[in-house]
Amino acid sequence: MLNRRSFLKLSGLISAAFSLFPFSLGKNVMAKPKEPLAEIVTYFADSNYGKFILHSDNPYTARPPQITWWEYLRDYQGAWEKPEEMTKADLDDYGIRRKDLNNICPVQMYEDSWCEYYSSTDEPFYYFLEFKDKEILGDKLYDKINWLGGSPGNDYVAVEFQDKETVLEFQRKIKTFGNPVNIEFVNW
Repeated sequence: MLNRRSFLKLSGLISAAFSLFPFSLGKNVMAKPKEPLAEIVTYFADSNYGKFILHSDNPYTARPPQITWWEYLRDYQGAWEKPEEMTKADLDDYGIRRKDLNNICPVQMYEDSWCEYYSSTDEPFYYFLEFKDKEILGDKLYDKINWLGGSPGNDYVAVEFQDKETVLEFQRKIKTFGNPVNIEFVNW
């Protein structure tokens, strides 16, 4: 059993040992993104509105991707999770047969819906969202970037930079974390 004096000496040694441990080490480890990406990703910085906004592709020439009938029915109609769940009556409603589910769906069937929800700014916003941290970017750079997040009734999201130098500084910072990203300047 420990007497009072031994207990106080022992607790003093333990607290002194803890005070020598660098607690800031934990913060530095947490501030860095978890894992680097393997491939080089290219985004485009457009300056039509006086500020630079990142895009995944040209929003003025973007077209819907080609999808199969099954992808259309699953993603745009949303009533079925598996093709086997569809009845003959369901297929008749769209004028197709079960063997047509893997054929390409006419773009006119989903073009309006795709255009309504398509945004070339979504991908870069969510890709870089893990870097939206003052500890990662630093105060100066963080304050020069506007992260436009969605709000009720408005699902527009984008990463907006004050100037070209901020875009280049952001790109250099991202590369230091092992995430090879290429940002090209365009004027669409």
